Amino acid sequence: KDVKDESIVRNLYSSIFLRLINSLSDVKITHNTNMFRILSRRMVNELLTYKERDPSLTGLMSMIGFPTAEVKVTSGKRNSGITNYGLFRQINFAINFLISFSTKPLRVISLSGIIVAFLSIIYFFIVLIQKSIYNVPISGWTTIIALITLIGGIQLFSLGIIGEYIGRIFLESKQRPLYNIDQLFGDLKKYSE
Repeated sequence: KDVKDESIVRNLYSSIFLRLINSLSDVKITHNTNMFRILSRRMVNELLTYKERDPSLTGLMSMIGFPTAEVKVTSGKRNSGITNYGLFRQINFAINFLISFSTKPLRVISLSGIIVAFLSIIYFFIVLIQKSIYNVPISGWTTIIALITLIGGIQLFSLGIIGEYIGRIFLESKQRPLYNIDQLFGDLKKYSE
């Protein structure tokens, strides 16, 4: 769509939102598109094989990967009323989309835990070197800060690992098909016997 009547701020956070989603999720959304769709019977039948309670149709259609076509449209000016799809609803959509299609945020938590623990160990060694070489006195808060950040990093890493397992259980509970069959050739009955 060609954006004509939307604010610069709305376009900016929409662009940031799409980049964040595309970098953190396993399913990609194209930039500057609306969610108005005409679906073929084949796509509808495929969507009906997904038994999710709260499906994200945008993500599912991208994941299925059937051929699509785009139609360029110039948005018109709203004559009355206000949009029901404001900032908080878009944020809610982003969170639901990420939770439904990716475990990468959990991996970010694990990596940040490793980084925090590693930095606290480096900090602890810097303090020890300062004490042994330059005879800088070690105050009590230095040790406490180093230990707290080390324990916090280990906890973050542990939570990330537990989250990875829970995320995989969550994705398995959706029972999404492993493959989407685009076309069948021949008689499948003779192969199943």
